[in-house]
Amino acid sequence: MLTFDYHFGMDMELARSIERVQLELMRTRVLEILDTEYPSSLHSDVVFLRLERDYKMEVGLRALLKELHYLEEKELIRAELVFQDRFMCSVTAAGRDVLSGHTKVIGLAEPSGERQ
Repeated sequence: MLTFDYHFGMDMELARSIERVQLELMRTRVLEILDTEYPSSLHSDVVFLRLERDYKMEVGLRALLKELHYLEEKELIRAELVFQDRFMCSVTAAGRDVLSGHTKVIGLAEPSGERQ
């Protein structure tokens, strides 16, 4: 019989896995949103709103900004500071390669394949 601690450990591991998958999915969705305006840029507030509206993802603005930095460090997007924590963002060629399936990047979900 399993102990309570073992169940608790399993639940924490499952919670971490779910969180990881959600982050990977959000990062990929951000690339997809930016790709709809390629080669132009989108304001980070627009990305935030489109995540909620188009993908029904409830994401905090601070969490989104953190992931925008992550994507920029991976050179999948460009993010130019326009005011305090607000950015103009665009997808790079490397980001578009991820969306088209030419490149796999650790930390991102598989693209949906619904490119515009």
